[in-house]
Amino acid sequence: QQPVLWGRDAECWAVRRLLDGGPDAGGALLLRGQPGTGRSALVAYAHRHAGDRTVLAGAGLAEEAALPYAGLQRLLDP
Repeated sequence: QQPVLWGRDAECWAVRRLLDGGPDAGGALLLRGQPGTGRSALVAYAHRHAGDRTVLAGAGLAEEAALPYAGLQRLLDP
């Protein structure tokens, strides 16, 4: 049985909606928040429900927010 994310129905719904798109659908989901807010749990939820889809996850730093493509670089070349 998969763990339940109590109080995160809206976030889980957003993850499932993104993953339930058609075979050619794509998208991105940005999870932001302070440490301890459950971002890692939501990423794990996405991985559990991805099925045959690929889920890429990366972490960024606030200091890099103004750098163009910093998040993309961390995602594709960690």
